[in-house]
Amino acid sequence: MKPSKLERHFQSKHKNLANKPIEYFERMRDDMRKQVITMKKMTIEDKSLLKASYLVVLQIAKNKKPYTIGEDPIKPCMLQAGEVVLGKQAVKKLKEIPMSANTIKRRIEEMADDIENQVITMMKNSPFYSIQLHESTDVSNKVLLLCFVRVEYGGGLQEELLCSLKILICCILILIWKH
Repeated sequence: MKPSKLERHFQSKHKNLANKPIEYFERMRDDMRKQVITMKKMTIEDKSLLKASYLVVLQIAKNKKPYTIGEDPIKPCMLQAGEVVLGKQAVKKLKEIPMSANTIKRRIEEMADDIENQVITMMKNSPFYSIQLHESTDVSNKVLLLCFVRVEYGGGLQEELLCSLKILICCILILIWKH
């Protein structure tokens, strides 16, 4: 931008800053650079907190525990053990790991979606695959349709659960598909 146009823009759009000395703007620039450095540092630290959160969520999901277990017994135990073994500085860091029930639920759903996408990608990349359907019931006696897929992957056969649907939904989908 030409200096004359820049000056006119400054006078017309930023009248409240027109009489400020150049040092004011240099200080603002330096503060902005410090904020960028701080944001980069926080982003790097947040990645480790995010990874720790996913590792805890994975253990909760593998052990089929309720979502609230992260907030109630796990985090307080982790903080106490961290204080004894690592010190108070580590506890400050451990407190920042997100473990609310909503966060755990959301992360489990994200991991399930990712696994489903991986299985679909395996099917697309495999020259051969087979699908097997199985009817089952859950703990509340609701009828489920389980869909397993067997794919050729890495030189061998691998079997994965593709989806689990309530049988009522499956019947509706079949009726829609036939028409």
